[in-house]
Amino acid sequence: MKTILVINTELQISHNNNYWFAKNNFLKLKAKEITDLDDKIKITLTNLLIKEKGKKIKVNMVYDFSTFPKWLHQYHSHYFNRILIFDI
Repeated sequence: MKTILVINTELQISHNNNYWFAKNNFLKLKAKEITDLDDKIKITLTNLLIKEKGKKIKVNMVYDFSTFPKWLHQYHSHYFNRILIFDI
């Protein structure tokens, strides 16, 4: 089976009790629901990388623990990071 090149990128995610945020040095997105944020990420990166059509994108979403309540830090390893993989 032929392997398709994967484009890797990382986004830092956080939540403020109202919105989910995803950001890195060139991108900032927000949405009410995490699934809506996933959709916005897919649409935005597909539009930005349109010349890479046919390739896979792997987005590592790492939770920003600086926004995590201090009393929950003991559980931070049980909180989530996400990986989103999709085709352009």
